[in-house]
Amino acid sequence: MAESSNQTSNGVSSPIDYTTPTPRFSLKNDETLDAGIAYLNEHGYAVISDVIDQDEININKNLLWKFIENMSNNKIRRGEPETWSNEW
Repeated sequence: MAESSNQTSNGVSSPIDYTTPTPRFSLKNDETLDAGIAYLNEHGYAVISDVIDQDEININKNLLWKFIENMSNNKIRRGEPETWSNEW
């Protein structure tokens, strides 16, 4: 199992497992949604698919990038990955 360490804001380090797949549960199927709610109750999180369509995804990605660019005073730019470092 590949792990790395994640340090939280209070300085606590916890392992991150990047190899275990996270199950997805469809909003469009009552059985899988029920399974997703059960998974949420057991594990504290769940990934729900089919929440928004591709057009809504694209719109929200664009809004997120506009926000990031504005909040960084355009030091982070979507089309320029070299500006994505944490040194801004």
